[in-house]
Amino acid sequence: MLDQLRKVIEDLPSLIDDKSKWAGVLINRRSPTTVRATRELGDMRLCLNRYDTFSPLEAKMHTHDRPMAVMLIEGSYTMQIGAVQQKHENNLGSGFVVTTVNIGKGDSYEMINPWGMHSVAPITRFVYTITLFGKSWPKEMTLGETEKPADLPLSVDELHTHLRYFRMWCRDNCRHLQTYYSEEHDNYYCSRCKSGMGNEYYEKMTGRVPGPR
Repeated sequence: MLDQLRKVIEDLPSLIDDKSKWAGVLINRRSPTTVRATRELGDMRLCLNRYDTFSPLEAKMHTHDRPMAVMLIEGSYTMQIGAVQQKHENNLGSGFVVTTVNIGKGDSYEMINPWGMHSVAPITRFVYTITLFGKSWPKEMTLGETEKPADLPLSVDELHTHLRYFRMWCRDNCRHLQTYYSEEHDNYYCSRCKSGMGNEYYEKMTGRVPGPR
């Protein structure tokens, strides 16, 4: 999942620019309060999240019905990692904590076992993440969950504001090698992010000395 996430992040600028494919929700009836933009990518699902801080005592261990990979692009949170210990008759599981770690800006991780559990408690005021979910596991492999409260849809303006944050992150964290030179601005630019690079950055990213201008 981590390799798939890296590839999706490379294409994130163009994915974000196609705003008609995105839906936004506010999840505020359980912790953490989350602003989320979502779009489908075949049998995968891409989520751009902002989590608000809350009391660690409210963090709940939970499973996911899909494999997933996560990258934190801003902020940090404490994460408890564990596993399901027993599957009950009502298809709910009780679990145990194996370890606790602090995850920060630039860190990535994946959860690829349906009986894996975790909880997150933001340390900073906000945490921004890029999350890629894979294809749903068969029902018999997953644990049932109690009914979740309905999420609240974001307005178009709220969704676009949320997407704009991640679009700007793409410009500031360009990872591409395709470039072009603008005579008008006397600078090299990324062909995908349109971010200005400059001579030193161009050489660092491509290993090539910029040609004559």
